[in-house]
Amino acid sequence: MPFPTGIRLPKTKAQKKYESTLSIDQARIQGTEIHVLTRDGYAVPEQLYNSIREKVQNFVPTMQRDVGYTLEKLCGDDFWEELSDSDRRLAGRAMVGMIHDGMFPEIELYGCKHSSPKRYILK
Repeated sequence: MPFPTGIRLPKTKAQKKYESTLSIDQARIQGTEIHVLTRDGYAVPEQLYNSIREKVQNFVPTMQRDVGYTLEKLCGDDFWEELSDSDRRLAGRAMVGMIHDGMFPEIELYGCKHSSPKRYILK
């Protein structure tokens, strides 16, 4: 027997959450900060994520073989000095995620994976 018209079933929690989620375009229009989720579950502000990606892309052509670089060196001292300690940690997590996601196929992590700061070298 079909449901009578005019009766609404209660929404599930998932439906309510989905309906309350803004699209990226809606969030930008409303001025809501957008975050990129890293592989290990950290939310990095989109602006920070994109800035790191751009700085590293610009630095890659100047990298030398067999030289290890910190993220501070890849991004530049001026940019790095503007970041808070927590933003520096998020930047490092974002960069590791970019490497693992293949965003920079010419760069790899160098040395012990548990050391900080991380070092990056050309493959």
